[in-house]
Amino acid sequence: MDYEIKIGSKEDAKYVRTKVYIEEMGFRMEFEQKDDDDRMNHVVLYIDGKPAGYERVFPIELEHKVEPIPGAWVLGRLAVLPKYRKQGLADALITYAEDFARENGGTAMVLHAQQELVPYFKAKGYEPFGPVKFDEHLLHQWMKKDLA
Repeated sequence: MDYEIKIGSKEDAKYVRTKVYIEEMGFRMEFEQKDDDDRMNHVVLYIDGKPAGYERVFPIELEHKVEPIPGAWVLGRLAVLPKYRKQGLADALITYAEDFARENGGTAMVLHAQQELVPYFKAKGYEPFGPVKFDEHLLHQWMKKDLA
């Protein structure tokens, strides 16, 4: 499958996030003020020119839910539309985020994983830290990976 990953439009980002996080998963507080910060990078995966996946990548200073880790970046809101899942697209988005962080001076990547996805991220080299807590109605775990 041919795809393109790039910093995309906020409209394309909103489309994927609405489909996955609001309509599919029932989240209510999906959009935040930090989404409009100039340091927020809305990464969209396109298939045939249409948004099919999304993630946001940003310096940890924008994340208020975790203690700042010097040099860390945050990978958040990773999502792939249902009809495109199980094809390695989430893996491609994660690799893009890690490379983007490294290119911008990042030495670590952190993410707030849904509890059921902790084994998936562990297999990608992320390690859990801190307590498990609810984010909306799902348990989440902070995880970190060194990018050196």
